[in-house]
Amino acid sequence: RSTSPLTADMAARLGLHSGLPVTVGCADSVASVHAMTGLEEGTVCVTTGSSTIIMDNLRKSLRDPLRRYLLTPHVVDGVFGREMDLLSTGTSYRWLNDLLGWDNGRIDTAAAASQAGANGLMFA
Repeated sequence: RSTSPLTADMAARLGLHSGLPVTVGCADSVASVHAMTGLEEGTVCVTTGSSTIIMDNLRKSLRDPLRRYLLTPHVVDGVFGREMDLLSTGTSYRWLNDLLGWDNGRIDTAAAASQAGANGLMFA
């Protein structure tokens, strides 16, 4: 069993409603998709932070022979997530912002003012 209801005693201690589903032992990406989509099939979730994760929900184990995505077990048995991870997007953004000594948001303003193609500039 991957979820159990919050007991009345613990709910009272935490100031929450009893019966809420409690899930433990999963990746933060999986937990955020569960919270945002309710594991609805066909819904794609994008989570940004220090990294960016793109994930949808499947009711079957469907592996990609080309290995373009990870197949991740979800918080509920029999549900899987097709997961694409873009590592360090947020931390790279912050690094560049700090390197330039800019205030938050200035990178967005500068990028919006740039011509399409950014004159060949690439950030990798």
